[in-house]
Amino acid sequence: MKLFVNFSHIVFWDDIYGILLAVLAFMCTIRILEVFESSKRVSVIVKVFEQCGKDLFWFGVSFLYILLGFAFFGLFLFRPYLKSYMTIYRCLTNLFLAMIGKAIFKEMDDTNPISAEIFFVFFIITVVFFVLTIFLSILGASIDNAVVDMKNDTKEDLMEYLMRRFGSLFRLQVKRSNGKDRLKGLCFS
Repeated sequence: MKLFVNFSHIVFWDDIYGILLAVLAFMCTIRILEVFESSKRVSVIVKVFEQCGKDLFWFGVSFLYILLGFAFFGLFLFRPYLKSYMTIYRCLTNLFLAMIGKAIFKEMDDTNPISAEIFFVFFIITVVFFVLTIFLSILGASIDNAVVDMKNDTKEDLMEYLMRRFGSLFRLQVKRSNGKDRLKGLCFS
């Protein structure tokens, strides 16, 4: 007699582990940006997110409302028919896949064609064309402001300073004697 072994708790903890790894990678990336903030190029990235942080937060809240609305609507429409829309987690996964262009429209169309077409077209128009365009415009405005601030900034970049000093350390001096150029050698100035 074979016994059924339920591994759902292991899958749950594996999902939690994946989420924690994603948060940890995000926090490490932020820490690395803080370390390299002395570089002009990295400081521009930091300035972009400083300038658009509040706008991106409120955009994220409204995007979450819109996405959850579509997720619950998809759950309501396709839960009885599709396994990929059985839980809110699977429904959100399918909506994110649809946002990046890997939608499972064929399954939806086979189960309930009219509802699937209306749902899918409305989702693509609303999220991809409208909401993501707003996101790009917020980032674009902040990037423009940060680039203008960088051009007005007169402080020297750390890497440029080090390369200039390193180059001047090993610069070759040319000594003129009787109209002919002769290399004196390395000059350590």
